Amino acid sequence: MVLDFRYKDPEYHKKYKQRLEVRERIKQYRRKPEYREKERQYRQRLEVKERRKETNRKYDASLKGKEQRRQYDKKPERQEYKRLLSRRPDIKEKNKEKKLQKKYRVYNHYSNYDIKCNCCGERRIEFLSIDHVNNDGYEHRKTVRGSGLVNWIIINNFPLGFQILCLNCNCAKGKDGEHICIHKKEIDDCVFDYQVIA
Repeated sequence: MVLDFRYKDPEYHKKYKQRLEVRERIKQYRRKPEYREKERQYRQRLEVKERRKETNRKYDASLKGKEQRRQYDKKPERQEYKRLLSRRPDIKEKNKEKKLQKKYRVYNHYSNYDIKCNCCGERRIEFLSIDHVNNDGYEHRKTVRGSGLVNWIIINNFPLGFQILCLNCNCAKGKDGEHICIHKKEIDDCVFDYQVIA
């Protein structure tokens, strides 16, 4: 008796499934309600969902996935859909919330979880901004486009060279030729006067 080991050969299976009558049989089988129910139950399983998410995540991170996403986003109907979606009040609220969460995340990191101006101690979040410590913000903003500084900081894993300042201190530092805030100058002057008096 000769045993047929073709069922173990992947090439044989590939050719077998490409045959027209086999493909038609598979289609017929997949249309059956019992198969669909079985498939639905399989996809509802937690480990299957997780495995699928992981596969999709890997594909989206690959060059092929990124290129496909770019091509898809260029389609006029997709752009129209995104434009209409961004105008919905619930989506606007959600985007605003996400933006604020990212801002808090960055502010917490650069102020050691005590959000305040590094110079004068201002605590109101509406008055605070991110400052380039090395005063190279103008050059840096040319390279950071679209997503903004907060997203750039998160993507680049919170690099050094940033601090939290209020808008007053940030502007004063920018206008001053020495790039020192007026508060720090006043403190230095007071310390100098105290030393002269003593």
